[in-house]
Amino acid sequence: MNKSYYWWYVYGHFSPGKDNLPATGEVITYYLALSGFSKEKPGEMLDCTERYIEMLKSPTNQDMPKLLPRRILLAKALHIPPILLGLSSITLYEWGDSSLTPATGVGLEPVTSTETMLFYERMLALSWELYYTSSVQKATESIDESQSEQ
Repeated sequence: MNKSYYWWYVYGHFSPGKDNLPATGEVITYYLALSGFSKEKPGEMLDCTERYIEMLKSPTNQDMPKLLPRRILLAKALHIPPILLGLSSITLYEWGDSSLTPATGVGLEPVTSTETMLFYERMLALSWELYYTSSVQKATESIDESQSEQ
């Protein structure tokens, strides 16, 4: 029997929802249970009613909250990986979470240094230039120039 494997299974085995995201109700229920909050606490943190929280937790709820600030608040308050709510860690950073940096995000470690990333970006640009627009001689000059900058 061939079972489907979804990209979000690294976070939990949630049912498929809309827009290639996991079912929102299952995600919120799971992370609420992990948080150990009382029944009233999520409503206080999110500035909404218990009824709204129950609606979000509903197993039939596959819709993401429409408002971006609401999704950001859910991700921050319940420590939900942003990607499960259709967000990026950059979005959270841009919306003022001072504990984040663009390089780290929520629960992520920096993969490499900025200098290394800039080096790879330059090499990618040079490769593109060589393959699509340039001669070998021109690309070699660009590589020499790039190496002399380091």
